[in-house]
Amino acid sequence: MTTLIKTIPYQILDEDKRKILSRLFLVIIAFSSIFYVYFAGLTIKQMLEKNKNEEHFKLINREYQQNEEKYFRILAQLDLEQARLLGFIDPKKGEFIVYQSAAVARR
Repeated sequence: MTTLIKTIPYQILDEDKRKILSRLFLVIIAFSSIFYVYFAGLTIKQMLEKNKNEEHFKLINREYQQNEEKYFRILAQLDLEQARLLGFIDPKKGEFIVYQSAAVARR
């Protein structure tokens, strides 16, 4: 009985249809393999790009922190006397000169 059940599908299909179905099956397996390899490679490439971007972000963040620390160190050292030594002029005491130039292009 089991041999009868196993041979029934083959008896329904003729030789040409079996060849077409087997070739179609092989083509489907080949395309599935190609798509699997392609998408696996794409996924790996995206993961590597993500890791590269994370490393770059860490580097930028580290530089930002160093610049921020440097800024706060300089700000802590800066007082009014230091600012005057660097060229700060108190605007309340200084004189301001305003100059207005004539327009170059005229009608």
